[in-house]
Amino acid sequence: MRWQPVSPQAAASRLLSDRDSDLRAQEESLRTQRRQIQEQHDGLAALMPVYLQARQHAFPQGTIDHLPDKFAVRTLLTDVIDSCRSEVLVSKHGGSFPVAALREALPRDLALLARGIRMRSLYQHATRFDQPTRTHAEHLVAAGAQIRTLPEVLPQMIIVDRALALLPARSGGALIIREPDILAYLLDVFERDWAQATPYATGPQAAHGVSQTMKRTILVMLAKGLKDDTIARRLGISLRTCRRHVSELLETLGADSRFEAGVIAERQGLLTHQPAPPPAPVPPPAIAAPVAAPPNTPVDAVHRAPDTARSGPAPECPACGRALPARPSGQATGRPARYCSPKCRSRAYRARKSLEEALKRAGA
Repeated sequence: MRWQPVSPQAAASRLLSDRDSDLRAQEESLRTQRRQIQEQHDGLAALMPVYLQARQHAFPQGTIDHLPDKFAVRTLLTDVIDSCRSEVLVSKHGGSFPVAALREALPRDLALLARGIRMRSLYQHATRFDQPTRTHAEHLVAAGAQIRTLPEVLPQMIIVDRALALLPARSGGALIIREPDILAYLLDVFERDWAQATPYATGPQAAHGVSQTMKRTILVMLAKGLKDDTIARRLGISLRTCRRHVSELLETLGADSRFEAGVIAERQGLLTHQPAPPPAPVPPPAIAAPVAAPPNTPVDAVHRAPDTARSGPAPECPACGRALPARPSGQATGRPARYCSPKCRSRAYRARKSLEEALKRAGA
């Protein structure tokens, strides 16, 4: 028996051609089966609106149904939006949305607004810093939609005509809520958040003023002891951005640790800040009549009287809580010390300036 050398290409063709043909045939068969399964799945999902309408007639007092996957959710959402008559309310969690989802939703939302349907959406502040999401929001605002932002919002929620709500399910699908009491609760939550949210500005002003609001929210979460990854997830921002904000807050407050930053912010009232009401007109001060001193009273005793009247518990430093140093004996004029050290005074000044700038931006 003799061996005859042949080229590797010829050997591969002889040895593997049959196996390669079998695999190609199996691949084609699998593609055909997958296509048939998808067609059957789409056909059954298209029956979901009919099923839900029958359920609504059978249970007019309200129902809760479950959609198993995103394909059924997409089919139902398209049908529900097309049949909407008055209003759509949307709440979306996250600092940015997938570009493919935005591209799919934009024509549908614009067609909805063109029909005169009112659309109100709640996003997170972080969406103002994501270019694709900001562009999407600007298109909707230009078409008549109303968009506002908050540091935190409810997870994905859509309410149509105040009669149907879609909430995310753990399985990846959605829950369809028609129960009137649950719908009323969801509407109350949405209206509460809407009243506290900031209107979405278009153009270069889209992110104006919300950065300080996000930092104040991070400060509140730091005071509660939350970790960076938890804060980033709740605010819809990246972990790197969250840590940058935390570092800036520590530097602004002059704190050496996260806990110390929370303590300083609490003592300075930064965690419970409320917009100040307009000041009331101050009446002109009344001129008090001089009080006559008893006979034979030394003059220096009269000058010392106000200090004696103000005596009481030792005041505390608003920055660190330590007792303020007592004024030197014999000092009868000048303002008392408000901080225990120049370092505390500097911390309070920086925090006050930062807060004033945030308020100016919010009111602009």
